Amino acid sequence: MDDIMWPILQAALPKAAIQKRFPCKLVFGSLGFQGFGLHRPSNSQLIEHLQAIVTHSHHDPPSHDLHLQNMELVQCYVGSEQPFWDLPYQLHGHLAPKGWIQFTWEELSATNLSLRGPLATIPSNRESDVFIMDELVRRDWSAKSLQVLYPVRLYLGVTLLSQCCNAAGTYIHPNVWQCKHNTNILRSPHWPNFKAPTPTAMRAWQSMLTDVFIAQGNRYHQLARPLGLWKTPDDAEWVWWLDPTSGDIFERHPNLAWWKWRALPIHHQQPHFSLDGPMLDSPPPTSVRVSVRVTGCTLRLLTEGPVSPQVERPPPATMHEALESLPRSYHWAVQHAEITDEGRAIAAAIRAGAAVVVSDGSLRYTLGTSALCH
Repeated sequence: MDDIMWPILQAALPKAAIQKRFPCKLVFGSLGFQGFGLHRPSNSQLIEHLQAIVTHSHHDPPSHDLHLQNMELVQCYVGSEQPFWDLPYQLHGHLAPKGWIQFTWEELSATNLSLRGPLATIPSNRESDVFIMDELVRRDWSAKSLQVLYPVRLYLGVTLLSQCCNAAGTYIHPNVWQCKHNTNILRSPHWPNFKAPTPTAMRAWQSMLTDVFIAQGNRYHQLARPLGLWKTPDDAEWVWWLDPTSGDIFERHPNLAWWKWRALPIHHQQPHFSLDGPMLDSPPPTSVRVSVRVTGCTLRLLTEGPVSPQVERPPPATMHEALESLPRSYHWAVQHAEITDEGRAIAAAIRAGAAVVVSDGSLRYTLGTSALCH
């Protein structure tokens, strides 16, 4: 953009009786700061892009889905715990696929502007979990090394270290070490397709796991820092589940299908199971994640993944607690709140049928920031 504007300004400024080498800060500065009020085209273009993203994200046309899908794709490529809009482009931008969203992010990162709002991010699965790309950036891995590694990560369909490990969170899964899909995890049908890694990329992936996550000198790929307990008792991607009551193992298939493996009489140190076939019901809610090894129609139980105790939290007692309990991606909408009676007057008006709500019309699909109740 500067390459286009420079010759234009060189010709246009003298025509306006302005010295053509006038400082750019004054040329592009606002009138309030004694500038000429000439808007930099790149900034105007950026604002138009941001307004388009916000507008189309709250409407029904096909552009709504396209904008969300493109932002989710960039988030998938970057592989960070934070929304990519909040990350410095110079550290993470080279991981994003080339396109309109990537270009807008690059332009936004060079300004003091920010974009806030709900964006699909991947929550961590267990305590002490690690976002792989965040850890590599934190360790100052070069952009050249990350360019080799991120296609391997995307091929495997993993973002978190827990997606690379056994149920107990103590060892790297053998398939992940060999750059094959983890048989403990169901691959999302919406995940981007990537080619299988080359031998060079596989060696780089194994070297990264060894240097960053695996205990020094351990040839069984044991983690230097084991992962903590699972945060939730259930999820939609883990494949193998053990019912502690019956002792049977349930295998998750795509499309919500389940297969049952029946426990065999104990003749070995590791419990063995035989395939019993498909079942109609889901496994009991008390089932736990396990890692297994399947050989033909026989299954061996290897490890179990304990879940952290589920403590039922009391409902929020104050409006501030209610605001804090909202998902973190919603906190941008309420940066300051003054509450005098914990909403009792509004609640009483609603019960009496006397409350009147006035909105600017921006509320759509549970999203909005401007409304007044009196």
